[in-house]
Amino acid sequence: MNRIWLEILGALLVGGMLKYAISNEAVVWVVIDLVILGVCYLLLQRYPFVDTMKSMKFLAGLTVINILVDIGLISAGLGNLILLVIILWVLFKGHFNKPFKPHQRTKIRHKWHK
Repeated sequence: MNRIWLEILGALLVGGMLKYAISNEAVVWVVIDLVILGVCYLLLQRYPFVDTMKSMKFLAGLTVINILVDIGLISAGLGNLILLVIILWVLFKGHFNKPFKPHQRTKIRHKWHK
């Protein structure tokens, strides 16, 4: 796992602990979730080789689900199930439909990385 994702995971864990340590109000929890999303954006901007757009879409999806759970529109169990499905989709996305190609070259982001 890259260092950036460990930093983001740490920010998410600290944010989760703050939500339960500070208050029990849904509005405060939503604000903390949005602040953590902003912190994740700032962390991603420090690394030029990370696809910020894809990463922020993923993190924004996780944040939206957390906000829906915080305000009570979906239950915590359903929220956890949706998060699990999203993480599994990211891990195994498209691998079931494509044949395995062990020597397939990955796309390079910048032309000077040859």
